[in-house]
Amino acid sequence: MLQTIKYIAFKMLLVLGLFFFTACATEKDHLVTIKTKFGDMTVLLYEQTPQHKANFLRLAREGHYDSTSFHRIIKNFMIQGGDVNAKKGATEKISYTVPAEIVEGFIHEKGALAAARQADQVNPKKASSGDQFYIVHGQIYNDSTFRQLEKDHLMGQLQRKFVALLGKAEYADLRNEYIEIQHSGDQKAMMQKIYDSQELIENEYG
Repeated sequence: MLQTIKYIAFKMLLVLGLFFFTACATEKDHLVTIKTKFGDMTVLLYEQTPQHKANFLRLAREGHYDSTSFHRIIKNFMIQGGDVNAKKGATEKISYTVPAEIVEGFIHEKGALAAARQADQVNPKKASSGDQFYIVHGQIYNDSTFRQLEKDHLMGQLQRKFVALLGKAEYADLRNEYIEIQHSGDQKAMMQKIYDSQELIENEYG
């Protein structure tokens, strides 16, 4: 449970011994301590995202985040919390969004704090939730693992486009060939047919 989120003024940094966290900060950046029963986390809110910073600080100062919980935890990915609406006895319902402030150079590395948002399909402007946030857990990949993930992703795209290709009337012969291979149960031959059709897929879909 998030027991409390306490705003820490920039001028208090030396007293609290947190000067290390200000190495890349400006006087308009703010440190925030997130207190949980498992320990405290200190995060830096950057001035480069002023609307998100101001919104987070307002909710924290007014106590809206007190007693909220991390309700979504995905190992090696992130923890998500700050759902004010789900808090018992909430005095304010959060229904607004914060306009996107996507800054080049800020990446979702481990430990990063970011605002949650709905998927692009229903949120094309990438607006953020008014209250919910997440902290990146993440995972470090070596080159070989990363290349395999990339290969798997590209293969998945190729398979989806191949299925779409089979739905076109002009590729009825290819569809019949693939169905015949499917009936044989030869997985290797099925994959090979997809690879062999790559030029057709690229001509159709780019």
